[in-house]
Amino acid sequence: MDTSSPPRTVARASAALTAATFTASAVLTAQALTWLAAPAVSPFRAGSSAPIAAALGPSVAVAVELAAGVAGMALAALQVIPRLRASRLVSAAAAAVTIVAGLGFLGFASLAFAGYALVGMLPLGVLAALILLARRHPWPATGIAVAIVALTIAGQASGLFPIGDVAVRFASALKDGGIEAISALSLIAFTGVWMLAAVRGWEGGPFARAVLRHRVPLTIAAAACALPYVVSRLSWLTPWPLLGSPASFPRRRGRACS
Repeated sequence: MDTSSPPRTVARASAALTAATFTASAVLTAQALTWLAAPAVSPFRAGSSAPIAAALGPSVAVAVELAAGVAGMALAALQVIPRLRASRLVSAAAAAVTIVAGLGFLGFASLAFAGYALVGMLPLGVLAALILLARRHPWPATGIAVAIVALTIAGQASGLFPIGDVAVRFASALKDGGIEAISALSLIAFTGVWMLAAVRGWEGGPFARAVLRHRVPLTIAAAACALPYVVSRLSWLTPWPLLGSPASFPRRRGRACS
């Protein structure tokens, strides 16, 4: 049975990815130019969690970000040419851009802002899933919605899962670190789309077939990468939080949401 995607679908997905890489690169370039013009508001100033800024200073970090953005725009333009789109050379260049952005700029602040952003989008995802479910199974969808509302109220009232505190912290983080949040999320988006572009040149080759053949253990290994962070956060529910001092946590339940 042929499970390959229709050519038109593949072409649309490829065009969408090319547009996404160009847009993300243009945003990164604009950000870097802004930091050059107004270094006082740069997220790479003293105290930045970006590895390259901590190691080489804010000026180098801005220069590298600008270079990555310009290189990304050039690579995205090359991908418009069909014979270059799946080129191994272009894929290698995309991988280099991904590595520079991922290892050079994504630090603890990026992880924190990404986590809060995912938490903020989770209710929208649940709502969309319930709407889709309600179209075919209205009563089960209604029951699930009622259960979610009840559990949310109970969690907030008991302090076991104070979702209200999460919302307040998210809003506070955006208010206090708006520029850092925008920079971190744009760098995450840039790294993500270029990671996808980097593997495009390996489609249909022996590497792609090997990945497909071992997709289950690879997926499990990828999911397990988050386990240390999960264990650390769960330990914050105990009097012995990992990667943190007990004195720095409020004496109440629900600290995993902090």
